[in-house]
Amino acid sequence: MALSSESLRIFGITYSQRDLEGFDTQWRALVHPDDRQRVAIHDAVTSASGELFRIDYRFERGDGSYIWLRDECL
Repeated sequence: MALSSESLRIFGITYSQRDLEGFDTQWRALVHPDDRQRVAIHDAVTSASGELFRIDYRFERGDGSYIWLRDECL
């Protein structure tokens, strides 16, 4: 997964792209605990059906605070 420099800034992540290798499988750990199950279910359903993954959830920034995120991807 490639994140833009603007995404990194918004998320408060100060890592290089190389440091983010594997982020596509680890991102769920940064979803707010109260949102994780809902996001995991939505991810499984849309992955199986091929539908657009589109959901709002809270995401942990590099400083430990959370921001609301609208995530959309295929």
